[in-house]
Amino acid sequence: MRMSKEAGKGADVHSRQLSAVRLGPHIRWRKVGDEGVVLNQDKGEVLVLNALGTHIIELLGQGLNTGQLNEALLPEYNIDQPTLEADIQCFLHELVETGVANIL
Repeated sequence: MRMSKEAGKGADVHSRQLSAVRLGPHIRWRKVGDEGVVLNQDKGEVLVLNALGTHIIELLGQGLNTGQLNEALLPEYNIDQPTLEADIQCFLHELVETGVANIL
């Protein structure tokens, strides 16, 4: 699910809980097998996501907030709720930092 180029980058920013984000209007994405390809048309950047990252992008496109993301994903993955919530928050921060998503 990790997209950033440097592990641990922006750790202080990640302490802020995001309740809702939406993909930017300049973002196009496509599912390719289990992975996702995200195109940031403004920056000309392409990001490749694993299956979980792609699933989160799909759910964000349906308008789910972070609480709803947690509820939707918890039964599908063998992970405890606090870890899932932390992973989702980290991923959402990365989406915002890379310009893929906007905070609502």
